Amino acid sequence: MLKKVSRRKQKFHQFLLNSLFVATISTLATTIPANAAEKIYAAFGPLDFSVSVADLENFVQTGKVTPKLKLLIRRLNTKQKEELRTTLQQSYDVKPVLLSQYFYSPMGENVLRRAGKIIQTKSGQNGMFALRAALILAAAEGDFTLVKVLQKFPTSGIRINTPETIKIIKEVGDVFADTKNAITQINKLSQGEIAAAPTIDYNTLPDIRTLGPVKYSSQTIYLKDTSRDRKYPVVLYLPPTNSNSREKIPVVIISHGFADSPKSFAELGKFLASHGFAVALPEHIGSNFAYQEATLAGRGRELFRLNEFIDRPLDVTFLLNYLEGLNQSDFQGRLNLKKVGIIGHSFGGYTALMLGGATIDFQQLQSDCQQEYFNISSLLQCRAKEFKPASVQRKILSQGLKDDRIQLLITLNPVSSIVFGQKGLSRVQVPVIMGSGGYDPATPLVTEQIRAFNWLETPKKYLVVADGFSHSSELTTLINSLLFSSSNSQNLENQVKALQQNARAIMLAFLRVYIEERSQYVPYVQPSYPQFISQPPFDLSLIRSLTPEQWEKIIGGKKE
Repeated sequence: MLKKVSRRKQKFHQFLLNSLFVATISTLATTIPANAAEKIYAAFGPLDFSVSVADLENFVQTGKVTPKLKLLIRRLNTKQKEELRTTLQQSYDVKPVLLSQYFYSPMGENVLRRAGKIIQTKSGQNGMFALRAALILAAAEGDFTLVKVLQKFPTSGIRINTPETIKIIKEVGDVFADTKNAITQINKLSQGEIAAAPTIDYNTLPDIRTLGPVKYSSQTIYLKDTSRDRKYPVVLYLPPTNSNSREKIPVVIISHGFADSPKSFAELGKFLASHGFAVALPEHIGSNFAYQEATLAGRGRELFRLNEFIDRPLDVTFLLNYLEGLNQSDFQGRLNLKKVGIIGHSFGGYTALMLGGATIDFQQLQSDCQQEYFNISSLLQCRAKEFKPASVQRKILSQGLKDDRIQLLITLNPVSSIVFGQKGLSRVQVPVIMGSGGYDPATPLVTEQIRAFNWLETPKKYLVVADGFSHSSELTTLINSLLFSSSNSQNLENQVKALQQNARAIMLAFLRVYIEERSQYVPYVQPSYPQFISQPPFDLSLIRSLTPEQWEKIIGGKKE
């Protein structure tokens, strides 16, 4: 079994390195105009290397590799060379307005600036502006192809920053080596906790992965917070409240991630409602899918409203206030709004942590954002530094937006470590369950999740790692299908569904223990339960703490 896991990791590592190299060459190719740039320049030590654009064009048209071009693409195997040719010739339906809106946004410019460090002008200047112009101009002519982008690149040549390229390839390799080591260490720690604890026979306990017996209803309400001029929908899944029972109904909020919506968490909401929870899913209108779609279609100015760092937590607080106002009249006072759980995915994880007491340390944020991370979410997190030092928003985020009614945080692939930092996360004192995946490029396991978990000082904290899982179910399916193309797609889909079912059960168990205080569910929040329900290829591990020595083993002695 260990050898099988090792082969999977090695293949994943090699896949990422190859993909990065193909992507680098593809990006390079998209910046060479047939009627402008005559050569590609790259320095290899003291030698200055060049290849003509004609050689590249001939390769695209015929597949023939000249001796000089061979030096550039020698790392690619036959299949990858054909994939590169196909990519260069592929036609895309890309609207110029969409590209313009994205690449003129702060996050888009950040992406271009990083790419421009590698793809430079002939004189060695950052190529971000040339890249942007070429992409937009090519899209404006219709029938968008990467070859057409070559024709629109507005300089006479392009220079590859070879040292920077090698540096990035090494950093990518290091990230995945660190991830492999981290998963190994966490699995060992989890196994150690299991061995030290009394044995639990889960075959004799109820299977909590199945739907519950409660008949629930669903509805969508629209809230309007006039103080913020903000109107947003909330999907509610509610158990019966008009019965003679006086038993309190537990409440859980689900906060979706950036460019997402409550629809992605409908199954989770229904599952929890079937077990007797009142579930509310607010739609954060300034960072949801509809807002991003409208912006890319030219009906908005930015993909992301900066004030979402504040508005998202306030959406939840306003929702809870609204439910409190209706509790007696509409719910016979049965909603337990004094002890509420929240589940947040990605940017929703940020939302949950902010409501749980985290604050933004702007001084540390400014320092951290000078670095470049192999962490897509850093583009989002570093937007927070745009709040002006004397602004009201900055003061609010520095003081926090804690809601004392929130008593349990379940964060799935949360956006957290850079935006909060150690100081901000140390302020959280309610129980936190942090879920993460081993194949997550958006919020990487080591630099984002484990680091944030290590900084939490709450007495009750749990880290659940799903080896093989990515940032979302869709991305998990995509990555695993690319890694293991011989795998049956239907089988992979079933495996992902099984993982989702297992994750729902784990979340239910923590809500039962920490929101309802039902001690009979304590066995399900032990490290042995995730191991019991694990199904390959998504093995689950749970740990509850990290000593300094254990943290050192995970990061391999590297500095924070």
